[in-house]
Amino acid sequence: MFKQIQWAAVFLGIASIAAALLYKLIVGGAATSATEIIVAICIVGTLLALSPNLDSLKELSLTKEGLRVQLQELQKKTAENEQAIVDLILLSMGDETYKTLTMLADSNGFGKYTKEHHMGLESELYHLRNLGYVKRNEKARSIYDIPESGTQLSDYIYVTKEGRDYIELREQHSRKR
Repeated sequence: MFKQIQWAAVFLGIASIAAALLYKLIVGGAATSATEIIVAICIVGTLLALSPNLDSLKELSLTKEGLRVQLQELQKKTAENEQAIVDLILLSMGDETYKTLTMLADSNGFGKYTKEHHMGLESELYHLRNLGYVKRNEKARSIYDIPESGTQLSDYIYVTKEGRDYIELREQHSRKR
């Protein structure tokens, strides 16, 4: 109850100042210029808009670039949302498919492989392709057309920049844990 009364007093005080400044602008006070009054009204209006969040205010500064306001709660929510997005991206791929992606990205290439149609490795390659992490080269018209076994899968498939970025993101994330 006391906090509500406190906020009501702050609100009334700021509203009164804004009303007085607006009145002075309209009447045309000689002591101050219109620009100063407009800036003051903008600042008071901003403070009025921020007043419900004053207890979570981390930083408030006025620079030549403009007004900078940082709210702790907003930063916390943003960090939580960023983490949730990273987790969703990382969960889009299981460990076996990730292993396949890293083997394809290896400078020595994937190496010897066996690829049954509509199973295991072939399904992983389709998933990686659909995510945009791998592409086929000219040796194969499609993933399906890649021979069922061979000495180097990397002759047919290569990892894209997005795939390498995913690997880097996943490595960074696993180091943090």
